[in-house]
Amino acid sequence: MIAEERRAILLKELNDNGYIQATELADRLHLSAATIRRDLSFLEKQGLCFRKHGGAIRSAQGVTLELPYETKQRRKIAEKKRIAEAAARLVQDGDTLILDAGSTTYALALLLLSKQRITVVTNDLQIA
Repeated sequence: MIAEERRAILLKELNDNGYIQATELADRLHLSAATIRRDLSFLEKQGLCFRKHGGAIRSAQGVTLELPYETKQRRKIAEKKRIAEAAARLVQDGDTLILDAGSTTYALALLLLSKQRITVVTNDLQIA
């Protein structure tokens, strides 16, 4: 499990429960307590939690950590491809589209390169 995935799990636990006990979570995730503590230290530096003896508490009512773009692009590739292909079939030459940020819309954007005279508005730098 990569660091970003672990940290996303930690933040979900914090959001759901308000508190994480490092050793308990380490056992459940089959990781070392030291790994959990390092991740909690990283999250604390980001202002997402406060370290406490044996664990951490959330620093706000709700905390989330989005998985990195590169990680999301490597997940559920076949599903994203099918969605992108279906959406691309709806786009005609000369159309104007708005594409939100995301790895699935990025897959669509790649397919749109074959279209002629389309205008794409996006807030995603990868798509732009």
